[in-house]
Amino acid sequence: MKSNFRKVALVDDSPQDRLLLRTMLERLPDIEIAGEAACLKSAKALLARPDIDLVFLDIELGRDNSFSLLRGTERIPPVVFTTVHREFALASYDVEALDYLVKPVREERLIRALERLDALMGRSGTPRVTIERGGSDRQLVALDSVLAVVADGKHAIVHSGSLRHMDRRSLRDWEALLAKEGAERLDRSTVVRMDAILAVKPYGRGAQLAFRNSPLVVKLGRAGAQRLDELLRK
Repeated sequence: MKSNFRKVALVDDSPQDRLLLRTMLERLPDIEIAGEAACLKSAKALLARPDIDLVFLDIELGRDNSFSLLRGTERIPPVVFTTVHREFALASYDVEALDYLVKPVREERLIRALERLDALMGRSGTPRVTIERGGSDRQLVALDSVLAVVADGKHAIVHSGSLRHMDRRSLRDWEALLAKEGAERLDRSTVVRMDAILAVKPYGRGAQLAFRNSPLVVKLGRAGAQRLDELLRK
């Protein structure tokens, strides 16, 4: 039976870029870094392995171009290009690349690329992310369970069902991660899943939100309440 893990290869001549990508991938569930390469020769051997599900491939590897690698390799796993150059995007379609990520790679784009791989592999399931609560303490949370995220100093408070988690991501990162779940940024400190709102009540000059199947209450100031009203009128 096929493993639930997606085996991923990283090909990039920049150790810093490989480290950044590896760090983000290791924070996601069901991912195994199956190998890394920094040049065309080692990349060719890595891509020939039958167990590789996906390769993140930099376009420029030193003086070499990775398009030549793809043209000269018999068995090619799905490819996601990672590059600082936007002008190669059109050429990536010629080699049927799965996705094209411009560096620095952002986590929400990385998740979308993995979702495309899941569709290609016939897998299904809710995207999940790892909440980093400090040190080695981590919590796996399904994105569709997140009701609201509220900024609190240097941390974000992630409300999932009746639970709350502190996370090191910025509110902007959470806004992007939850965009496909119907979440909206209501003010400088609050992102809310619109379809999870059960009731809206006046609260001073602002509003107080209640959510389905959760004791969570989110209080908004005047600006947040106005933004919510605009969204609800659409």
